[in-house]
Amino acid sequence: MHDEAYYERRVPIRDLGPWKNFLRFLWDRERHTVFDRTLKQWGQLGLFYSCFYGLLFTLFGLHMRIGFKNIPKDRPYMEHPSPGKSITGSRILFHQPLNRDSHSGHPGLGFVPNIHAYDSLAPVIWINKNNPQSRPQRYIDTINNFFNDYRNSYVYNYKCDSKKKPCFFDINSLGKCSTSPYGYSEPYQPCVYIKFNKRFGWTPIYYNTTSELPEYMPLKLKSVIKSTPQAHIWISCSGVTNFDNQHMGNIDYLPLGGFSVKYFPFTGHPNYLSPTVALLFNNITGVTGLFYLLFFSGLIVLFSICMVGLMATIRKDKPTWTLDQSLIGSSPGLGFRPISDNPRQLALIFYKNNNETQIKTWTRRLDDYLEHYRNRTMLPNRQRCDYKFPKPKEGNVCAVDLDTDFGICSPSNQYGFNNSSPCVFIKLNKIFDWVPEYYQLSELPSDMPKDLVDHIKSYGNSSELNTVWVSCQGEEAEDREFLGPIKYFPEIRGFPGYYYPYKNIDGYLSPLVAVNFKRPTRNKIINVECRAWAKNIIFHQRQKIGMIHFELRIDD
Repeated sequence: MHDEAYYERRVPIRDLGPWKNFLRFLWDRERHTVFDRTLKQWGQLGLFYSCFYGLLFTLFGLHMRIGFKNIPKDRPYMEHPSPGKSITGSRILFHQPLNRDSHSGHPGLGFVPNIHAYDSLAPVIWINKNNPQSRPQRYIDTINNFFNDYRNSYVYNYKCDSKKKPCFFDINSLGKCSTSPYGYSEPYQPCVYIKFNKRFGWTPIYYNTTSELPEYMPLKLKSVIKSTPQAHIWISCSGVTNFDNQHMGNIDYLPLGGFSVKYFPFTGHPNYLSPTVALLFNNITGVTGLFYLLFFSGLIVLFSICMVGLMATIRKDKPTWTLDQSLIGSSPGLGFRPISDNPRQLALIFYKNNNETQIKTWTRRLDDYLEHYRNRTMLPNRQRCDYKFPKPKEGNVCAVDLDTDFGICSPSNQYGFNNSSPCVFIKLNKIFDWVPEYYQLSELPSDMPKDLVDHIKSYGNSSELNTVWVSCQGEEAEDREFLGPIKYFPEIRGFPGYYYPYKNIDGYLSPLVAVNFKRPTRNKIINVECRAWAKNIIFHQRQKIGMIHFELRIDD
């Protein structure tokens, strides 16, 4: 059957533009819709969700009614699985009891003051009056809050002869640990309070004077149990490691080293308070403080001896290890400037030829790098050198003259960036005492670029051959085509030998070669590689040894 109404609904609605489309969405006169639905559709949708959520609320209400009807008010709905099997002995390390019968029905232990400080995963009791996080008052306030309920004794059964009221626990029985500042003042003898977690209906099976005590129980605790007729759940505390045991000092247990069984079982009384044992650390501060004083004093003495020995072997005028004996070896690497501030694009030089801001950014980077080269007053001991007089005076170094030797690549010409013919400065990294081995005319390698070979041969057998030569070209054939003509400054096209060796004399600056890319193709990323040529410079293209790689792009 052909349904005309169905096909009318399939016809796309005419586009009226963003604003009118929105108004039509709110109210469409032609289709009589509000928010793209008719009143009938909104009614059907509202009826569906009313029924749906009404059913959900009804089911939820039935579940809650059944649940509350079956939950007793005076005891937990679920209890531990073995009420008859109970703890008979316990050791603590402030966080975990070790039980005679260890399973899920046993209660745990807690302690006060339990403060997480310094973002540690475990609680730390660290007393330092000068630190806001570990000042003593913070621990005192925590203990006061803990004792507030214990001091409200009017609802308690003092004689423990009634099941209607919980047994009274007298905090005065804790002796020194019952009153502020609880040992958190000088001389520091801090108190830590161990309490039993509540477990409904749990009754302890305790050790007594006739019980067979476990082998792992401390000897001191065994003697206490054998001499104490009263029934208790006993505890013992020790350091986690031998180091802790040696420096935690003596511990007094107040009022006794355990919890009296008269406080058990817990029957759900709202005013029930767990019994508490106070641990009084008598001399932990003095022993630990003395240990750390001696420990760190010894470290400082050993460190000082090592530093004196190290400084005695280090010379200020030269490295202890040089050339092949050193980590950097005897083959210098290459560097270039300018480089980007973006760590992900250190090798990319990119700007638009009509963007003055970008051009100034690159020229400013070169200005900053070349500041020492330009300002002759910043570095001493510099003198003009050439191939005829290659050796400077004793204590002097050969100067690098940017104004006379670098043509268009000088600061006054904005290094060619404003004319879309940028200059990139190449330098040889400094290695103490390194002297280049120069190529003679008969020794030129076969892989040396032809234009560089012709350039070297033009000098004949003159002293200019004592140069570390530099060549730059595109990395691939396409890059070489896009790169265009190149000019080098100074015209010698390399690093003159009279700058070497580097002797760490004040005022020394590495010689520079400025590479001027005269007409690089626009809107293309051009991969450029530059290489230094000397017989004792190792070259490896894949590992970028003896060469540098950078990318150049100039957009319209």
